[in-house]
Amino acid sequence: MKVIYIPMILFMGISGAFGAFFFKKGSIKIKNIKTFLLNPYIYLGGFFYVLSSILNIVLLRKLPYITVISFGTLIYIWSFLLSLILLKERISVYKIVGVSLIIIGVIFAALNFYK
Repeated sequence: MKVIYIPMILFMGISGAFGAFFFKKGSIKIKNIKTFLLNPYIYLGGFFYVLSSILNIVLLRKLPYITVISFGTLIYIWSFLLSLILLKERISVYKIVGVSLIIIGVIFAALNFYK
């Protein structure tokens, strides 16, 4: 029964990461309130953040808090990949170590999830 929540958890993380990605893209072009209000990236970022939040609320109703929060850290992994692939940002050793630790933490959370 719990397996049905895994796609929702993954999509929650991906949505949050795309929200941050679009806010980053939109923030580059903001010069004043007019460019802010007319910037489609800001609206896309808001859409994805709201979608992620709605999924978070739904999952919190169905799963233990610690499970949702633990799997919610996947947003950092998706953000890492988006910054690397789409934004061409430099990735330091510290970031790789940090993401690796998050992956280890999610694995431990997943082991508890299937008990």
